[in-house]
Amino acid sequence: MVVLRAKCAIIGDQTVGKSAVTQAFHSDGSHFPKAYTMTTHPELCVKSVNIPDTQDSVELMLIDLPGEEALQENITSYLEDCNMVVVVFDVTRSQTFENSITWLNKARTAAGASFMGGVLLGNKADLDARREVIREQGEEVARTNDLDYFECSAKNGSEIDTPFHFIASMFHAYYKDKVGQFITMA
Repeated sequence: MVVLRAKCAIIGDQTVGKSAVTQAFHSDGSHFPKAYTMTTHPELCVKSVNIPDTQDSVELMLIDLPGEEALQENITSYLEDCNMVVVVFDVTRSQTFENSITWLNKARTAAGASFMGGVLLGNKADLDARREVIREQGEEVARTNDLDYFECSAKNGSEIDTPFHFIASMFHAYYKDKVGQFITMA
């Protein structure tokens, strides 16, 4: 049995639901913040994800970073240590979608060679009548930026686990590949 630890930054514009997504995943969908409070500093939460068909698990250290520009002075130092990112945008606000690439580039630059990838996550998918970004747009942007695309609703908990289980499996596969390369060299 192997327990791996991966650092993952949750990034995106303010009010896209980064904290709500993180808290909903951490609480297995049982917690949705009823009152909005702006994230003013990085917040850490940790959750283990079991990898299917193995006895291994990945402990995801999720760092929820503030989206407000005025609060981002030290954001680069947090991104430097992250292996992966979850770039969150609000499907009802196209500007947050357009800004997601800026966030991704910020993370890639800060992490450098340790950057392994991540996911583009459209939140608030339950608000279909107000949708400004369609799934196909998200999938295309994700594909052209070497990410995988997911949609969820932190409010009703739908598909909250899927992107996090994906990145845990991705990290596990990367680890297994590196171990295999090391064994081959020996």
